[in-house]
Amino acid sequence: MATTGSYQERRVRRRVIALILLLLALALAAWLLYNYYVNRTVPIPNVEAVKPGDKILPPEYLFSIDGIPQSPLRKPQDAIVHPNGKIYVTDTGNGRVAVFDRNGRFLSSFRDLINGKTLMRPIYLAVDNAGLIYVSDRELSNIFIFKEDGKFLRPFLPDRRTDFEWKPLEITFDKQGNLFITDILKVHHLLGFARDGKLRFSVGATGQVVKATDTPEKFSFPNGVAVDRGKGDVYVADSDNGRIQVFDNKGKFIKLLPTTGLPRGIVFDHRGRLLIVDTLGHNVMVYDKKGDTLTTFGVGGYGPGQFQYPNGLDFSKSDRRIYVTDRENNRVQVWVYGPEIAPSLAGPVKAIKNWWWLLPLALLLWYLWSKRKKHVMHEDFLKAAVSTNMLELVVKKLKRLHVTEEVMERYKDLEIGEEKKKFEDVFRIKSHFEDLVDEFMKEFKLAQPEATILSASKKGMARIVLLAEDEALLDAADAVEVKNMNFGDFLEKYGEEADARY
Repeated sequence: MATTGSYQERRVRRRVIALILLLLALALAAWLLYNYYVNRTVPIPNVEAVKPGDKILPPEYLFSIDGIPQSPLRKPQDAIVHPNGKIYVTDTGNGRVAVFDRNGRFLSSFRDLINGKTLMRPIYLAVDNAGLIYVSDRELSNIFIFKEDGKFLRPFLPDRRTDFEWKPLEITFDKQGNLFITDILKVHHLLGFARDGKLRFSVGATGQVVKATDTPEKFSFPNGVAVDRGKGDVYVADSDNGRIQVFDNKGKFIKLLPTTGLPRGIVFDHRGRLLIVDTLGHNVMVYDKKGDTLTTFGVGGYGPGQFQYPNGLDFSKSDRRIYVTDRENNRVQVWVYGPEIAPSLAGPVKAIKNWWWLLPLALLLWYLWSKRKKHVMHEDFLKAAVSTNMLELVVKKLKRLHVTEEVMERYKDLEIGEEKKKFEDVFRIKSHFEDLVDEFMKEFKLAQPEATILSASKKGMARIVLLAEDEALLDAADAVEVKNMNFGDFLEKYGEEADARY
């Protein structure tokens, strides 16, 4: 009917809003359950978030990849994140490369070369701009190239020679496809190759230093190598000398960055910070390009978030995850950067993240609060209660009592019960929809006071019970789906107590 259009539209809107809120709450619960399922490989440990002197918030531990039970890892040395989203791991103890999805589920492995030969002791990994995978093998003293599905293509030929003698370790590429490789066979040095394998430069010589700032270009077991994508500078982990050496793209020395412990795998994160694995320190250090320590994460041990001789690592810019090979614990640990906020805010942020379940609980409490029962009392019901001396019982049994503004004005000084409570201290004024008053007057032939209190019964999220004697008003309440009760219903429900007391 045209006269009830606005009321019907409002009722539909309220139901749609309630449905949307419910769906959002369900979606939030589903998202939380999904994230718990994805990251549940091992329990999240209680790792101290911010240490004294930290300049940024450290990453947080998520879970570990160990291949159990399908195909357990043994002594993994390096991990890379491929553009296809898969995680490739040099499973050194098993002489293969193992492949996992981003949730840590084992997918496949590969090791076959040609003529029945296989990988023996794969150490480091890299992926070129075409998605091909380069694997260095310390036992075979070479680098082997595979397609992303694990199919062997060819060995890497340094300087296009088959007789090139070397023992390559870490491999990385710059944006142009040039290769940078650390070598420890006869001379400990850094080699730079063009994308076709032609040797561009060799820099460094074998040498042990007393201080990390002594004698640039001397190396003692260089391992990790990473390229600063901004300037193209090459950072090399000079492991046994406890430092990082920095060169330009042509092999010219730039500077030294002293570190602690035994630096191995290195990689740049999304902010250009240098992540360095400290094998002897059993942690990962985060430095800026000036060499200042920003934070560290991980400690020695065997539990979640603890390392035993970590070695290699990689960083995924798409989700800010860090994959660190935890060699002696036979796993790859997955860490993640949280929001970019100051360490001074770490406490509140950590509290919020630890108490995320309060959000769905708050939604539930809000829903329950919105469904609290309210009683809206018409003046005729009030008069019946006063005339039978039962208003005190009504107040006791029917909580959250409301009346219209006009009724409040007339009865505000009425005293209730032996304690002489003021009416205005017990009852509250219930607001109403002004436009519905005229609508209900026309639709149900109600007088203005009755239409007003019926309109008040339709406003708000709480469950409303209308208390009235007027039959036309009660019929209208039934028509608009408002629960109602007359004084006779009240006496029937609470009559025994009324007889005993009054």
